[in-house]
Amino acid sequence: MLDRQLLQLPGGKRMLAASIACALALGLLVVGQAAGLTWAIVGLWQGGALAAQAAWAALFCACFLLRRAVADAEDAMLERYAARTARELRGQLLEAVWDGGPALVRAHGSAAVAADAIEGADAVEEYVRIMFPKAANVVVVPLVILIAMFALDWVSGLISLACYPFILLFMRLIGQSAGAEARKRYAEFETLSASFTDMASGLETLRAFGASRRFAERVFALSERFRELTMKTLRIAMLSTTVLDLFATFGLAGVAIMLGFRLVDGTMQLFPALCVLMMVPEYFKPVREYGEDYHSTLNGKAALGAIAALLGAQTADEDGARAGAAAAADASVGAAAGQSTPEQALASLGLRPGVPGCAGVVGKSGAGKTTLLDRIAGLSGARDDAWAARVAYLPQEPYLFRTSLRDNVAFYAPDADDAQVRDALAAAGLGAFAASLPDGLDTRIGDGGRELSGGQAQRVAIARALLDPARDLWLLDEPTAHLDAQTEAELIACMLPLMRDKTVVVATHSAAWLPHLATCFRIDEGHLAPVAPAEALR
Repeated sequence: MLDRQLLQLPGGKRMLAASIACALALGLLVVGQAAGLTWAIVGLWQGGALAAQAAWAALFCACFLLRRAVADAEDAMLERYAARTARELRGQLLEAVWDGGPALVRAHGSAAVAADAIEGADAVEEYVRIMFPKAANVVVVPLVILIAMFALDWVSGLISLACYPFILLFMRLIGQSAGAEARKRYAEFETLSASFTDMASGLETLRAFGASRRFAERVFALSERFRELTMKTLRIAMLSTTVLDLFATFGLAGVAIMLGFRLVDGTMQLFPALCVLMMVPEYFKPVREYGEDYHSTLNGKAALGAIAALLGAQTADEDGARAGAAAAADASVGAAAGQSTPEQALASLGLRPGVPGCAGVVGKSGAGKTTLLDRIAGLSGARDDAWAARVAYLPQEPYLFRTSLRDNVAFYAPDADDAQVRDALAAAGLGAFAASLPDGLDTRIGDGGRELSGGQAQRVAIARALLDPARDLWLLDEPTAHLDAQTEAELIACMLPLMRDKTVVVATHSAAWLPHLATCFRIDEGHLAPVAPAEALR
């Protein structure tokens, strides 16, 4: 009934115990409520005074109010726990993305990671909030009521007991089918998100090559597939709800018919018959509610599995990154085997943090250049905030936030004033460009804002790094790979004076960088070897 993943959450077992205690209280209150109302009705039926039934009516009212109070208290407790769990899972996911770095995001897809962190965590919150009480109620409440029914009328108890296993068996079969469809639907949702994100980010390129219609048709096909899976899951949900209602109705009808026959022939008293009849709907109510709510939480179950898989993958990737870093710090460059810290990975290139110098890393695509840079940046393994505060990472395509030019440049130094931002832009060669903008530093760039060329985006990233003087370790990952020769030469000429007092590592395929590198290394299958800059790309 209860997903094992829920019990593995922090505080999951404690929350299950609290839900079981609440379910036990609810079951006893149902019995007390039915007994109080039945005694009051029977007393009036037998000609008793209305005032004489006040005690039984008070019992009914007290049980009714207490039942509501217990349910409300349980809901409040679970809402707090579910919200805290979702926050912690989202935090763990973001920590994993931070620790795993770009490699983890590339492996799982940025859209899938974003979906897990946003919609996935919210779905898990609803899943946790609903499933703990429903799973406890479906076992404990019917058990308490069944014991009371056997005490009042063993025939009604036997009929109710005989119906329950069939309901549970059918729920299990339907649940497995619906769960499989929900997992397919969630995987399709991640695929759809990734495709839409990829298409949106490359829309201009697709238009330029006349391929936008083909990719739009692909997104439409994926969305139709997602719609079909959603409708299939809904059909299963409607079928299971209908069948559960049918079984519950048959059970209630069987008990009522047998009670009616025995009341007519005089072998059954009014009190046990009426009390049992009042308890039977409550006996089947938890399993019906479980079936109705189960399908609404399938997304949460799939999301919890996806997040757990991503967190587990991050742990495995972290171990692999340590091994990769050790291989990268090969003895051929004078580094001891088994190095794994960012500072030791930097030392494998003959550089020390805070000491000006520039080293290049060349190699085939997939040889490990980006992995080495990630390791030096501290993007894999245990996070070191002090180390991260001195690193400026300039990738091939710098990320521009969907905000003003000022906020993009001041990302590392949010307290910088406008004069400092303008100085950084001027040093990066964007002074005239910024001055020409109609809204100046308030001009929105990034998605939905003013479009920048590749060279301008790189200069924004340079200005971003310059604005924080504490960032004295610059890591450049193919910074000019997508630029034309003239723009590349202009950008390199702009960057060289700014790099003189920095520790710089450049991963590149471009020959334009080689004359400006003090040392150069070729990486091949995780092994570094020194090479003369003039011969690096031969």
